[in-house]
Amino acid sequence: MDADQLILRSFIEKHPREALQVIENLSGTEIAALIESLETETATNLMGQMDRFNASKAIGQMNRANAVDLLAVMPGNKALVILRQLEKGIRDEILNSMPRPLSVTLKKLIDYNKNQIGAYANPSAFTLFEDETIEDACKKIKEFSGSVMSQIYVLTRDNSLAGFIEMKALLSYSPNKLLGQVINQNLPKMLADMDVAVFAKGSWQEPFESLAIVDADNLFLGIITRETVSDMGENKKPYDRHAHIASGALGDLYQIGISSLLKNTAEVKWNPGPKRTNHGNN
Repeated sequence: MDADQLILRSFIEKHPREALQVIENLSGTEIAALIESLETETATNLMGQMDRFNASKAIGQMNRANAVDLLAVMPGNKALVILRQLEKGIRDEILNSMPRPLSVTLKKLIDYNKNQIGAYANPSAFTLFEDETIEDACKKIKEFSGSVMSQIYVLTRDNSLAGFIEMKALLSYSPNKLLGQVINQNLPKMLADMDVAVFAKGSWQEPFESLAIVDADNLFLGIITRETVSDMGENKKPYDRHAHIASGALGDLYQIGISSLLKNTAEVKWNPGPKRTNHGNN
């Protein structure tokens, strides 16, 4: 890798929002080539902040296996935004190639429109099953590659919402105790077809970091966080004068770097890193 490419990738990794000011002016093919040349964490961060139309164009141009791997490790609510913009044929191909539990949930969530809470559910949230032991739970938390909320939702084996348990409470029970015996069944939950405007006007349920979203049959579809609620309907990126100057100064370098990356795309083998062993449900 030459010096131009090293500087290019370093800038993207350290300043993804600023880098987007240049990247979003590229074609879908060029964005796809760039994304496939980056480490997984950087690629998912960049795609998560990208305009949904550009992100979907890039996904459509990516190698299908790479696109599946990338969307599978992205926060589910952000992956949904991108999937909704894809042509149905491409979207179905990607969804059918994903791990089945995640694929089934995403297919169901895609049917909700932007005015319904279900459209904002993150199906990749960490969950446990009621027939697992405290020891099982602690092991899964340790092995999980993503973030775990302080309140962990617990499901039945048919993916219905059974209750929740505080992470700190896990240490107070015997390792052989079943989660179903100690979970709290008194919890707030949002129906997926609830109107966004009504939900946004309501007060947040303390002390929960996230709220569970279920369908009419109590099937767990994912979670919604305070951050997601505050971002609802906000599509504008704040203007950063220093970032604009910095990205403008690197404009020529980007063109050099992108051209070089496109030239060598065939030689790049994208490494999606370790795959999650838990996409919310096993």
